[in-house]
Amino acid sequence: MIEAFDAPSPMPSGGTVFYSPRYFVRSQLAYDFSTALYTLTAIDGTKTVFDEAGRVTSVTGPGGQIAAYAYSGSELSSITVVDGSDSNDYAFTWSSGLLASQITSVNSHPLSKVE
Repeated sequence: MIEAFDAPSPMPSGGTVFYSPRYFVRSQLAYDFSTALYTLTAIDGTKTVFDEAGRVTSVTGPGGQIAAYAYSGSELSSITVVDGSDSNDYAFTWSSGLLASQITSVNSHPLSKVE
């Protein structure tokens, strides 16, 4: 069963609308009009943020770990994962829709490059 937001009419220019699912679904979906982003909050507290194109822009774990996703057009260009003072960066380049290379860095030090 697909349910729609209980959105006010007319839509507000700012603020957030929440979708509360029924039955046994415990996750909560919210849309923020000021940022045009959706946030899905899981029962364990994990927050996944999506843009209007449906692309994941960030995931925040219950312990505060953050993964941020960046795109160049429709292609994923980088992922940055931060856990406390440690960070891992993954940079991607594409050629004709295929992955051309991937670079992994740990705490800003390049660790590996795959082409």
